[in-house]
Amino acid sequence: MKGEADPLKIIVGAAIILIVMMVVLYVFTDLFKKEAGVLHDQIIGAQDYDKDGVINSFDPCPCEARIEACTREKKACEDEIANAQQRE
Repeated sequence: MKGEADPLKIIVGAAIILIVMMVVLYVFTDLFKKEAGVLHDQIIGAQDYDKDGVINSFDPCPCEARIEACTREKKACEDEIANAQQRE
């Protein structure tokens, strides 16, 4: 009949659309993983001001790599970090 769709055509069409969507999703996922990795490295690098391997939120002295050399309070150091990041 005229207005009826063949079930086989519907199934084949749906399968083609599904395959195309999977390919597109794979390509974009791979692309976003690379970008996310770069972004993650930038965020992690920005959070360790003194480059001692301890992120600033857990570092008792985020301005000095060695705790023994820390002479400033953490609040003063956090202000210095914020000022340095604004200049960048």
